[in-house]
Amino acid sequence: MNEEALIHFINRQLGAFVHLCSPTGFLLESFPPFQKIHDEFIQWTQLLAVLTDFSESGYPRLVSVNGRVVYASVKTSESIYLVGPVKPDAPMSLRLSLYNPNIEDSRTDAVPLCGFQLFIETVLMLHNFYAPEFLSSDILALQNYDASGSEKEVQTVYSDILFERQENERLHNPYDQEVRLLDSISSGDLDSLNKCWREEDQKSYGTLSPQPMRNVKNLCIATITLASRAAIRGGISPEISFSLCDSYIQRLENCTESMTCAALAHEAQKHYTQLVSNLHYGTKAATQLRPTPHLNRCKDYIYAHLHERINIQDIADSVHLNATYLCDLFKKYEGCTIHQFILTEKIALVKNLLKYSTYTYSEIATYLGFASQSHLGVQFKKITGYTLREYRTKFSGNDKANTTLQS
Repeated sequence: MNEEALIHFINRQLGAFVHLCSPTGFLLESFPPFQKIHDEFIQWTQLLAVLTDFSESGYPRLVSVNGRVVYASVKTSESIYLVGPVKPDAPMSLRLSLYNPNIEDSRTDAVPLCGFQLFIETVLMLHNFYAPEFLSSDILALQNYDASGSEKEVQTVYSDILFERQENERLHNPYDQEVRLLDSISSGDLDSLNKCWREEDQKSYGTLSPQPMRNVKNLCIATITLASRAAIRGGISPEISFSLCDSYIQRLENCTESMTCAALAHEAQKHYTQLVSNLHYGTKAATQLRPTPHLNRCKDYIYAHLHERINIQDIADSVHLNATYLCDLFKKYEGCTIHQFILTEKIALVKNLLKYSTYTYSEIATYLGFASQSHLGVQFKKITGYTLREYRTKFSGNDKANTTLQS
């Protein structure tokens, strides 16, 4: 393990000191950055006392000094790294903060300005280099950021909203109505979905923003997100559901009229309901047998690797099953082989790329892991009845003149 190279990387990345300490907080060695700066913003004993007081989890600790510079500590099994000071490029609110009345603000001018996100990512890299388990930035933020002010603000706004809505007799739509709507999506019941729409009282929606258009968009984002989760409960692959959710929300952000936003949210709900309906009733096998968790994970692996050449043994390894047993299980519950399922899903992606992109046929074949453009053409014609050129011309009207395909 080349600790020296790691320390020099941090020096260059942040332009900050890296101090190496013993587990008890005794300073062993300091590694200064290349530019000349001083690290005299706080007494060592005070800084070490705060930063070495780790929780049982051993997460990195962040501390601000005079609200202007930041230090971080990372604990390993044999030592403690202290990184800093850096001067963040954005306001910060940390649980740990120290104040030194002897430090003038002007003395921080020599401290390198550092993107706070870069600082966090570097601290995480140092921690994860030694830690047995990966630590995410979300957990680091939860352990170090001070959200007490935000919590008080949330409680204040909550009280105001509750009083206003009760005073004006404008309560939210009943919870059981929302449950019925989400159950309609998760069961693939379009008739029930339409009935739920007719029950909606648009005057009883919440207020998520003081700006009318932003409020409508936020409400629609919540609606689409809930629909995507209901579809997952109905059996739709999480990867497909999440990606579709992202697509609808991106389209929503481009809307300029509230009615268009509402229509898009309803379109998303209907789309998810139809996907579940197709899943439940698309094949005879699907109506008779309930897929097992192993098959759900198998499908998730396939969806996550559709842009590659998928090997059945790799799928079996990912779900911890024997490959032959997995193939038999898949055929029993899905009514088709894994190879057939993969090909069907790849062809579905090919259709979208032909309709909505300007990729050449050769690029699409390469992108989706087909052996060649000709191989893709043969499989596509076998399943759809169209050549690639015919399909693109018929459904998108967009064909590249310089791209040829042997049908």
